[in-house]
Amino acid sequence: MKKTIYKIIFALLLFFLIVGGGFGVWQYMEPARVKSQEMYLNDMERLWEAKDSEALWELEKAYFVGLGHVEYRQKRALLLYDLGDLRAKKELEELVDKGWVSDKVYFACGEMSFREGDYEMAEEYFKNMSDAVSVDIQGKVLLYLTHIAGSYGNWEEVTNYLDQAKNDNVSKEDTVIYDLALALVLGDWQMVEVLMGSQDIILREKIGEVFEYVDMAYYLAVADVLMDMDLSDWSRQYLQEASNVIAKKDIYKLYAKSYLQEGNCRLSLDYLKMVEDIDSTDGEVNKMLVEVYQCLGLEEWKVWEESKLS
Repeated sequence: MKKTIYKIIFALLLFFLIVGGGFGVWQYMEPARVKSQEMYLNDMERLWEAKDSEALWELEKAYFVGLGHVEYRQKRALLLYDLGDLRAKKELEELVDKGWVSDKVYFACGEMSFREGDYEMAEEYFKNMSDAVSVDIQGKVLLYLTHIAGSYGNWEEVTNYLDQAKNDNVSKEDTVIYDLALALVLGDWQMVEVLMGSQDIILREKIGEVFEYVDMAYYLAVADVLMDMDLSDWSRQYLQEASNVIAKKDIYKLYAKSYLQEGNCRLSLDYLKMVEDIDSTDGEVNKMLVEVYQCLGLEEWKVWEESKLS
């Protein structure tokens, strides 16, 4: 019995000596660890800038020699996001859930939500950011918020965000498309004429044609131009506001076209079917159905629609 107790005591003493010694060595090596950590992080930044996935390995090495866990998780999530790694979404969401956030994390989450079409969530992330962000990121945030406000039809907010963007020296090249779209929506044709010169000749000609239309044709032409400006969600909002003067068939067709432009082929198909219920002889619908079925990988249906066009 006594031998067993002695063995246990000896084992415990040996354990504490090893742990204590290890801790002492760890503390003694701190200057070297800090230096190594800086080296690994510098290498990570260099590789990150080059979009090289080897940056992840340098980050792991920095973590191994003492980089804080929260900072490690933030850098890892942001790095995965910039590399286009599918794991980024889950890791960014975990950071938000745990409260391990920063302006860069909020921006990445907002941008990711925006690209997924979840504007409500994107707006929330962007508005959680502090005023201390870099001018470059602040400019991008204002443009995203401009786009989101327009998709809701909040034209006054669009104006306010554009004014802020210009005050923050966001380039005219980045804001002009929204200035032009806003002028089109509000019917400010004097401003449209000033701004349309900055666009390519095809879009200029199409905008010029809008002047020739009246009533329903006018609204449809403006909505079509907005889609050509890659503002399909603004186009849908504009059509919704003018729905009392536009035939449902034409609204559904433009909705279908806008969702096809965004790659939402299933929703595009739904609206095209609604058009067919109203008018099954519309040749333009057949052409769009060919594109939609191709997008959905429905080859037999695609061939069927193509046969109607021949």
